[in-house]
Amino acid sequence: MNQHGLFLVGRCLIAAMFIVSALGKAANWRRTLDLMRLHHLPLPSAALIVSVVAEFTGAIFLLIARFLYPTVGVLFAFVVSATVAIPLQDAVKGKDRGNAISIIGSNLAILGALLLVLGLSDR
Repeated sequence: MNQHGLFLVGRCLIAAMFIVSALGKAANWRRTLDLMRLHHLPLPSAALIVSVVAEFTGAIFLLIARFLYPTVGVLFAFVVSATVAIPLQDAVKGKDRGNAISIIGSNLAILGALLLVLGLSDR
């Protein structure tokens, strides 16, 4: 497989992760909202709507390779914000620290993958 094909597969996998996340939030709306309230996020209902829209829209743009710079910027900011808002809080407070640290590590890998999308894009 050539570099273009690998880039396409990589973008599809990253997009799939954001689609699954958005669908999971939408399918478990009440539970996700309760988690956001538990972590004292401001305007949790609006934040949840923005989260689902950003993840799903960002995934679509990754799939079609359009608007990659703004898309990666928004998704990068979203992942950083989500990491600080929930698992980092949990890790600092010692609440389910092992799981929180695992999520933080996964999110760092996602941030790296998003940067690779920009580094490998032609735009």
